[in-house]
Amino acid sequence: MSDQWLPWIMKAGLAAGAAFGIGTLTMGLPGTVFVSLVNPNLHGDSVWPAAVIITQVGALLIVPASLALRLAMPNLAGWRHAQATALLAIVATLLFAIFVSRQ
Repeated sequence: MSDQWLPWIMKAGLAAGAAFGIGTLTMGLPGTVFVSLVNPNLHGDSVWPAAVIITQVGALLIVPASLALRLAMPNLAGWRHAQATALLAIVATLLFAIFVSRQ
């Protein structure tokens, strides 16, 4: 199992890099969805700084989510692992958005 850590980290890093790039190209649009779910009263330009940060952190949360699933559920592989990682990363991003909106 220890010889598989480097490929796992590289694959998770590639997925995080792709999500980070897409989030940057869309100027934080995925983070805007989370901000609007957490605090629907915010509108306009006041949302964008938090949305960009949430988008970037959400993309980076893919790596620890993937590695945690590798430890907790080692029998998941392929698309099932990708789906579980996405779900865990979305939940973690939502929790981060709640934390940021309370500040």
